[in-house]
Amino acid sequence: MANATDNQHTGQELRRDRRFQVSQAAIITQPGYTEIACEIRDFCQGGLFLKFTNPEAAITALAKRADAAVEIVFTPVSLSAAQTFRVPAQLKRLSPLGVGVAFARQPVDALRALQRLRMAGHRQKLAALPTSAAHPHLREASTTLLSETLFQVHDQIMRVLGDKLSAAAVQASGIAEHSGLLSAVHEFANHGPAVQTRFVQGVLDALKQARPVQTQATRDSTDGGLALVDELDFEDWLATSSEANKLEEQFREQLSDIEPRIGQLFGFACDHNNNPFGPAVIGHAYRGALQDVPVLAKARQVAYATLRDVLTELLAPLYAELLALLPVSQAEVERHKPAVSPQHAAAPASDDASHPAQPEGQASSPPAQPRGTLNRLAGSLLDFFRGQPPAPGAAPATGATGAPAAGGAMPGYAPQPQGMPAAAGAGGGAAGQTMMPGTSGIAHSPVLQRLAAAGALPPAVTHEMQRSVDMFGALFDTMHAEKSVSEGMRPFFQQLETSLIKLAMADPEFLASPAHPAHKVLNTLDRISMVAGDDGKITDARLLRLMSRWTDRINAEADKNPGVFEEARTQLERVVKPLLHERAARVFRLQEMCEGRQHAEVVKQRILRDLLKQLESERAVPNAVIELLNGGWRNVLLIAEMRHGVDSDEAREAWQVLQQLCTWLDADPTEPPTTTQIQALLQQIDQALTQVCADKFAQDRIVDQLAAALLDEGKSQHQRTSVAARLDDAASEPLSEAQDNLAERLRVGDWLQFKSLDAPLNLIWIGDQPPVYVFANYRGIKKLDLKRQDLLQSLEDGGAQWTEDLELPLMDRSYSAMIQKMQRDLLWQASHDPATGLANRKSFFRSIRRNWLRSQTADSGYAIGVIQFDISKPTGETAGVEIRTPILRDYAQIMPTLLPPNALLARSGESGIAFWIEAAGQASAQAQTEALLHALTAHPQEINGTRYRVQPAAGLAWARDCITPEVYYDNANAACARARESDMSVVQYDSEADESGVLALAEWAHELTAILASNQLSLNCQPVAAAADAARTPLYYEVLLHPTAEGERSIATRDLIAVAERLQRITEIDRWVVRHVLQWMRAHPDTLARIGGLSINLSGQSVTNPLFLKYLQAELARGDLPGGKLIFEISEVDAVEGHAQTQLFMRQLQRHGCRFTLDEFGAGNSAYTSLKSMKLDYLKLDRALVREIGTSMIDEALVRSILETGSFLGIRTVAGFVENEEALAKLAEMGVDCVQGYLIGEPRPLETLA
Repeated sequence: MANATDNQHTGQELRRDRRFQVSQAAIITQPGYTEIACEIRDFCQGGLFLKFTNPEAAITALAKRADAAVEIVFTPVSLSAAQTFRVPAQLKRLSPLGVGVAFARQPVDALRALQRLRMAGHRQKLAALPTSAAHPHLREASTTLLSETLFQVHDQIMRVLGDKLSAAAVQASGIAEHSGLLSAVHEFANHGPAVQTRFVQGVLDALKQARPVQTQATRDSTDGGLALVDELDFEDWLATSSEANKLEEQFREQLSDIEPRIGQLFGFACDHNNNPFGPAVIGHAYRGALQDVPVLAKARQVAYATLRDVLTELLAPLYAELLALLPVSQAEVERHKPAVSPQHAAAPASDDASHPAQPEGQASSPPAQPRGTLNRLAGSLLDFFRGQPPAPGAAPATGATGAPAAGGAMPGYAPQPQGMPAAAGAGGGAAGQTMMPGTSGIAHSPVLQRLAAAGALPPAVTHEMQRSVDMFGALFDTMHAEKSVSEGMRPFFQQLETSLIKLAMADPEFLASPAHPAHKVLNTLDRISMVAGDDGKITDARLLRLMSRWTDRINAEADKNPGVFEEARTQLERVVKPLLHERAARVFRLQEMCEGRQHAEVVKQRILRDLLKQLESERAVPNAVIELLNGGWRNVLLIAEMRHGVDSDEAREAWQVLQQLCTWLDADPTEPPTTTQIQALLQQIDQALTQVCADKFAQDRIVDQLAAALLDEGKSQHQRTSVAARLDDAASEPLSEAQDNLAERLRVGDWLQFKSLDAPLNLIWIGDQPPVYVFANYRGIKKLDLKRQDLLQSLEDGGAQWTEDLELPLMDRSYSAMIQKMQRDLLWQASHDPATGLANRKSFFRSIRRNWLRSQTADSGYAIGVIQFDISKPTGETAGVEIRTPILRDYAQIMPTLLPPNALLARSGESGIAFWIEAAGQASAQAQTEALLHALTAHPQEINGTRYRVQPAAGLAWARDCITPEVYYDNANAACARARESDMSVVQYDSEADESGVLALAEWAHELTAILASNQLSLNCQPVAAAADAARTPLYYEVLLHPTAEGERSIATRDLIAVAERLQRITEIDRWVVRHVLQWMRAHPDTLARIGGLSINLSGQSVTNPLFLKYLQAELARGDLPGGKLIFEISEVDAVEGHAQTQLFMRQLQRHGCRFTLDEFGAGNSAYTSLKSMKLDYLKLDRALVREIGTSMIDEALVRSILETGSFLGIRTVAGFVENEEALAKLAEMGVDCVQGYLIGEPRPLETLA
């Protein structure tokens, strides 16, 4: 063992130059002297100790050569590839046994070779030991390896940090930052030894205690709980976590193999948060070590980025050594073990007597870290779709929205015939029951059909086997539908399909576990596609041969040799790693180029400002001077300042040319120039323009104009113009609110799909001056350079859209796309009529309210109409549902073309369609409806050669507001019934009796002002409890607004909020609520300490209002309120519409400890993908889903999907409106975390909490 393996880690042992024993033959060479044979006996970061083979001869030869420069030459023979190292060194300490040498410069590769040699010796010794005896030595060896790496890391940081800080100082935003960064160079150097000790000790303590080094942005609070760290510490934590996340993604696969081995060896559940060998623990230990170094936050961020660069280089050999040193964990063995087939499971026990019995429950025990959660989430959705019968009628319809109607089959499997029990359709009976080929389950599984056609179907197919292959089929079909796999790689995936289907049947873990070798093979093959051209094709013949060879081997050997996948992964990853490094280098070079261009533009803009400042003092400037500036002289100034500096002679001369020209072209110059002076100046200008002007003719024209102006005696006749009028470089155009939201959402690293291009592009750089966005393809080659307005316009009109991050592994991307599609389909089914594709009533009324709240017109009204179609056969008989459905579907497709663009449609009864339109008045609504009916009547309906008679009748309800669309719908329905009875085409509801209760918008505004002015509002609160808590102890309380106005001015809470939002005054109400809640919190600190918190509903208008955010920040900055006691609820629709501003709002308040709930989830069209980018604490189900959970299979499936999503993302779920024990039991069984409603506790005044 090395002499540095003592694990006590005292200050003495954590010295800089630790020495490690090794045995390697070497020679000492020096020009003009005889070579001296020796042996390297130990080494450190600074040098070697060499033992002489012939001490007497060596001492004699070296006695008079103290401090001589020599080379140490050695060739490690035990390494896989022999390589000779020549290490420059200086002779230092001569002793009777040997000599110490110091490195002239650190030989990184040679030191790594010696480390590998040393670890190879460890492995050889440990291999001969029994497991019980080997483990202590393995722990000691891996600890030493970690310690050595940490010392190397810090040494490498200190070697480059000074240059990094100096480079950052050049780009500093001000004098203070520049000075602070330069002084940080000395501070880091002075504190270096102490930082190194704390850094190494912190990581090793984490290993000893099996705990993370504060990898969360929290600290212990005085009450024993957790509180958010202060803003400076948070920024530090955020910078460290960001760098650690990048490294974790880079070494993701190595870490997934290492962590279970570390956990098994050291006896704790090892994951990325507490893995002492992982980037998170190392990064946060380094952050902790820097806490006492008095430097700017900017300097620490430079240090964290330097740490990342160094770890990128040093973690790879560390992980390679660990994987070679540490035995495979039991979790890995179980994970990669193929599932036992039914026939093997039934074998006599005596056949397996030689194998150790597996502990009971071992197969189902969870691994050290959660795996396959995406697979589980996708599986629950797939189960719903597999068991769902197809929609009645013919092929799936496309509704007015263009979305597919419900009942369409998911990729990879066929829908079950109508009326067939779900179990039979999914595999025929209980799990484990076999099903022979040709039965109904296989008939409805295209994947099994393909397997049967290839002659590879097992003799027995169980329910679980069919489920697994259906998942595989859906996943692979999603890959192809979403174009996740490039065209060049698609043939290889298709060749592997049969082998992978059989693997999915034999070993379902293949799909669930990211660490499974076959899983990794698919991810690695996808990475190779980065060599493809823009057309997706791969032209590298060597790569094509390699992939063909491995796909052929897998197909030939997978049945009998499951290890072939691991072999393939190892070989393919050797190809991928240099490709990834090459891509990273390309992207880095592009970013550097863009930074240089940005710096040039900054200088250019400053020169422009200086021009305006200096030349405007000359009043109007001669046009000839302005032509010179626009023709290239600004570039002359730019080059002079960038190459030689602002205060250089070259820059001063360039400015003096302009001043000289303005002086000489003055109408009455004090000292007119001579011809010689003019010629000299023109020659100077001509020579300078030659360096920057590409158009020689333009250059000659500019110089000729200057000559004519200077030599013309009538200078007063020369035209003059304001400089600002001619030098006004295009300033960036102002952005609309929607564009500003899109711009805030864009981040470096985003992947966007452009309609004009086949493959997605990676946003690698965002410039400020001018605002520009640079995109590269998967290979890291620049493809697009877009101005901000152009990109935002493309995002607005659909020419570009965000897509999955191609940096993620293929299987993760495919699962994500599959989940997104299924959830989108599920949301669509929950809000639409499956037969026609029209919205259902619930969705219709919600859309009406939303459109009304967002309407920009204040003087128009609205009409809700209901059209009923009397459909009869030629004989006069009423047509049946088989005829009415396709006719309604046809009308659903043509009505959007006959109504205004913002019109809404919905199914109404068996033979009706409802609509909502804006109109200038009742007469206008009547005219639009009559024209609609005329067009529908003129559209013939013929099915299978039979023409059917359709007689439409419509009822209209006119409205000034849409607070209660349900009432207007009922009125329109009643009017439609009168129209059918009276044989009239359109009847308007007689609303005279109701007009007295309807207020115009202006009157609503007056009422709202009066309510706020007279404080006719109060606050109630309702408890939220854990669903599993029989005692129903409140976790927190939701604050509910309650208007107290009575009599004629009485108004429901929902109507008050709707009116305030329509009038753009909801922020006034939100501010009133927040102000009174904060007052109560300050007045009742003891009560506040006992309760979990108070939840406040906020509107989208408040969340996107900067003044409202500043108000909240100012209140929280007072420091007298615990931010963790505040929970803000934002509706899903508002959060998605103002995504970037919502994210900003949340980030700013989360720094104070505030928590957030996404309310009414399931009402909009967002799902799994929209939640991934939000740091939420709670997810609150839409009330309509909760109320209908017992009556709607689709709503129940949607709720289960939401609960799975929340569980996967670590977000607690809340269900409101729980009013009976049956609903509570159902929700608890489904897995809802928290519940709220009258069963849990009725609303009560906030004051009563105290």
